[in-house]
Amino acid sequence: MNLMRSDFSRLFWFGWFLAMLLVPAGMYAAGMRARPIEERPMSRPPDFNTARLFDPAYYGALDKALVEQNPAREMAIKAYARLGYFLFGDVTGTQVAAGKDGWIHLRQTLLGDCIPEERMKSQVDNLAALGNALEASGKSYLFTVAPDKEAIYNDKLTPAQAELSACRTANREQLDTLLKQSGMEYFDAWSALRKLRAEIAQPVYVPYETHWTEYGSTVFIEHIVKLFAPELNLGPLVEIEPQTKTPDLGRMAGMYFQRDFARVRFDRGGHQNRNSNQVPHPEPGRPFVHNTSTSNGAPLSSRRVLILHDSFMYEAWDQVSQFFGDTLYMHWDSLTPERLATLVSTADVIIIQTVEREAFERLSTHFETDAYASAILASSPELEAEAETFWPRPPSDAP
Repeated sequence: MNLMRSDFSRLFWFGWFLAMLLVPAGMYAAGMRARPIEERPMSRPPDFNTARLFDPAYYGALDKALVEQNPAREMAIKAYARLGYFLFGDVTGTQVAAGKDGWIHLRQTLLGDCIPEERMKSQVDNLAALGNALEASGKSYLFTVAPDKEAIYNDKLTPAQAELSACRTANREQLDTLLKQSGMEYFDAWSALRKLRAEIAQPVYVPYETHWTEYGSTVFIEHIVKLFAPELNLGPLVEIEPQTKTPDLGRMAGMYFQRDFARVRFDRGGHQNRNSNQVPHPEPGRPFVHNTSTSNGAPLSSRRVLILHDSFMYEAWDQVSQFFGDTLYMHWDSLTPERLATLVSTADVIIIQTVEREAFERLSTHFETDAYASAILASSPELEAEAETFWPRPPSDAP
């Protein structure tokens, strides 16, 4: 009996070995090729020569190339990731962690050192100095932090994750307090989103995506309209056709499933159209994005709006364009004191938005000194002409 069991075991593993060889070989022969999941070129087989026959590094490089070039590799990674998530509630990958009730969390939002209050206060003071400089230049402005979803759905953290993120929680509360005490024009999105979550049935964040939903972004839209264009009518909120996309946390976990995401607009009457153009500029950073919009119904604000932003604003572009007809988006990657001063010279409104998980690093990178306030105060008339090359006025607005 033991002999039969042993023979069956040998046959099973021999068949498994053949399948592991023949299935990828058959896929390759059929013209199928592996796609890289990481954002880098796949490894290539090393060049062979007889001198490398006894070189362990050669076989290591060859093994890595064969694994990465395997046409079944992507399928295996996705199958393993989906099995772990949907069957066992676990996730793979170094960037993500499984929370409660099927929620996935970005590890970056859980980890971090506690920031001394004196250091954070100095950075907030320099940010407030920028706000004062903008006001002195006759500009309206707003600063806001888009919350990490863990701040709004902290009940989806495991006890271990809640303990691990204690410094993140303390940093968040400290930053919110300092911003409120600074005298800046500041929008507390943490409180607004917690309140919205309690009031509506629709989610303001979802389990497998880092960004707020379009329902979540409406708290920001309502605030900037009431602050910068109070003469405009918001109108009721209505759902439009959902958007199908691959959630970013699922992708980071190796799962490329798709989900429908609710999309919402303010029904202002008539129809607003958005036109978007990328605006190249000297390095560093990403191109600016210039959005203009028209309306055949409700009026639009004529104020030129400059928005310093990150990926959270992508969920709100169309909603912003329902109210403001001329908006320039500059990503944090493109920010320098001189560049900000140039664009501010031709703006009426400046909105500074950062996601919570990047806020502390951005404060440290950009606001250890008052360089931005100094650049605004040193602005000259020539800057507006330079700004026109990046941010041309619509023909009807030309002076």
